[in-house]
Amino acid sequence: VSDFDKSIELNPKASMPYFNRAAAYEKLGKADKAMADYKNAAEVDPSNEAYKLGVNYMIYGLMH
Repeated sequence: VSDFDKSIELNPKASMPYFNRAAAYEKLGKADKAMADYKNAAEVDPSNEAYKLGVNYMIYGLMH
């Protein structure tokens, strides 16, 4: 996670570090932080469907 933090700090307009950090948070069981980063990735690059799927996946997972 700290590597992704640094990457985001250096280039906050890059979407992939948000997406990767979201996946890391998800594996750590930190759903709220994962959701926030999936949303950030989708905001930075709204044309990337994978980011939107990450948000939808988290919503579905939190509901079940």
